[in-house]
Amino acid sequence: MMPAHRSFLLATALMLSACSSAAQQPQALSPEHPMLATLEPVPSPDEVTADGLMSARWQFPLMLTKSGGDSRSVESCRALLEAHNDGFGPAQPSDYGLVQANLALCLATEDSGALKPSINNHLPAPLLGPDFPEVAPAELAVAISDYQRARVKESRSWQDFSAIRDHQSRSPYEATYVTEDGAIQRVFLVATGDFNDDGARDAILYLESALEEGTYGTARYLIVTREEDDGPMRVLKSVWPGE
Repeated sequence: MMPAHRSFLLATALMLSACSSAAQQPQALSPEHPMLATLEPVPSPDEVTADGLMSARWQFPLMLTKSGGDSRSVESCRALLEAHNDGFGPAQPSDYGLVQANLALCLATEDSGALKPSINNHLPAPLLGPDFPEVAPAELAVAISDYQRARVKESRSWQDFSAIRDHQSRSPYEATYVTEDGAIQRVFLVATGDFNDDGARDAILYLESALEEGTYGTARYLIVTREEDDGPMRVLKSVWPGE
């Protein structure tokens, strides 16, 4: 189950996606959206900003330590990123995945504050539909070995890297893809807007990766774009916290 502070952050970050380009994207998340079920009261989209999300206090703190025995309790994204920059990390080895996931989501939220209104939109609609892997960059694939990472560089798209056998979508902002080789990729649309000042709409995607067999799990985020309606998507930024 998603930790409470991460669930809150993700829910409100998803709301940011609805308001970051409100003039171009009429649909907005409603309080009935399942990702917002843990929020009480539910803030409206026009009350949500990236800066506000960075400072919002989590329901439960996250304990971090660093070499030398120092410890620090963090209760917000801003505090987590400051502690990470100061050399703090997971208090226990079992906390690594939790800290990595929160770092990825907090960094993605921080980058959402740099988005500007876009002039053109060439992204698929809906973005996270069943056909998304056909145009999505291969960097969305779960690549663990050196061989797989090399194949990512050679593949034209995510679908070209590994065929998708199952797609489930909870909303336009969240989807799960399972590949023929047993990789599971949960994709969340955090925000949209112009990240690199070229006028085109870009998307910030938070990813949680796992395998059907084994204990592998990781979290990261990408910023992707597309210059033409029928063209491929490409990665503007890729962040793997802790790696």
